[in-house]
Amino acid sequence: MDTSINRTVDPIETQLADPMIDKDQRASLGSACSKLVTQYKFDMMCLNLQIIQAIRHGHQTLLSALLKELSESQWPESVKQ
Repeated sequence: MDTSINRTVDPIETQLADPMIDKDQRASLGSACSKLVTQYKFDMMCLNLQIIQAIRHGHQTLLSALLKELSESQWPESVKQ
């Protein structure tokens, strides 16, 4: 993911190196770019964690259903354990 993001930032960094941009404006624009990239990476990590939690919840729900089904089955107790 970092490689992909860095590829999108490379042209911006090239543009920021243009001598026609004032030094203070260059610093401000560079800072804005950095903040946007950091926020994007943070948002992507949050989304990734939400997906992992959803998958975990799905597995937990399935396990609970299977355990309930097993407890209600007619199998001998030794097999259930």
